[in-house]
Amino acid sequence: MPHRPNNTVVFVGGVVLLFLLLLASIAAAWHAGFFRFTGDAASATVVAAALAAVGAFFGAVLSLVGLLVTSTIEERNLALAAQTEARLALDSARNHVLEREAEKRLQVDSERNSTLKEAESDRLKLEAGIRAVQLFATASGTPSPRIQVDGALFTLSSLGYHELTVILTERLLLSKEVDGNTASLLIDRALRYGSGAAQSDAIVIIYHQPDAFFMPRYVTLPSVLVDSPDRLPEGVRWHAALALGNVFAARSITAWRTMTGDLNALTQMLINLWLTKDTSEQVKQDTAAVLRHVLAPYPDLDSFYNSEGPIDRSEILEQTRTAEPISHNARDVVARLRTWSGLQAT
Repeated sequence: MPHRPNNTVVFVGGVVLLFLLLLASIAAAWHAGFFRFTGDAASATVVAAALAAVGAFFGAVLSLVGLLVTSTIEERNLALAAQTEARLALDSARNHVLEREAEKRLQVDSERNSTLKEAESDRLKLEAGIRAVQLFATASGTPSPRIQVDGALFTLSSLGYHELTVILTERLLLSKEVDGNTASLLIDRALRYGSGAAQSDAIVIIYHQPDAFFMPRYVTLPSVLVDSPDRLPEGVRWHAALALGNVFAARSITAWRTMTGDLNALTQMLINLWLTKDTSEQVKQDTAAVLRHVLAPYPDLDSFYNSEGPIDRSEILEQTRTAEPISHNARDVVARLRTWSGLQAT
């Protein structure tokens, strides 16, 4: 890129050149006798003209000097403005970099603090879980009172140790160290908030130990099967339908007639599972087969509902009329229900 000459240098050079020309012109005029006054009118006219020319030349030089000063001031102001603008841009860029670094530092500090809090929370949960496990036995090694065992189980469940809670609940229910009501509440928590493994293990407890959930005057089962079965994975819903089939088969038809409220509630649970959307054909058929055999002994059982309101019993019977189990486990459950209900295979 060619270098652009500075205006000040140009003006100074021009003024010096003009000054030299002025001196040369004055010297030439002096040598030529233009400034020699002889006393006559012609001489006076020549001298006056020469002096006027010198004055005009001096005026031009002064005008050029004024322009030079003005130009120099403007250039200086422009240079100062450019420097100020550049400094402001540099300060803005530096401040932006500092802000980004501060944000990154704050984010790192926040993440570190969050990690420390999570680690501390996990440590406290682990300590609480260890103390809860210690409640299952006394210092002498003898079994703890049932209320203490129940409290330990609910503590583990509240801390989020659902898989451990389910494993302990299954064993303690089998040994009758916890009752069905406590087990039902713990299973409900695992089904609502536990992992997929905890959910599967929880519902299988009911499948294998249906008798344990019969209290003296009622049947106790997880409430999630009533209010939100659609929240459960399909595999858990399938196990729940088979578990309900085993619960029905655990008592005689006559015994169930004395528990009308529970009979209606459990049948509605089964209907809810059957009506759940996005269900595979196998799960749908297995659930329908269980429902068909449950409804058969109770022709007067007809107060059922779906998400839109009451549902007619005849509609359910029509849709499940030819339903037969597909999976091996469902065939086992339906075989028990056939014996229980006296319904012949189609």
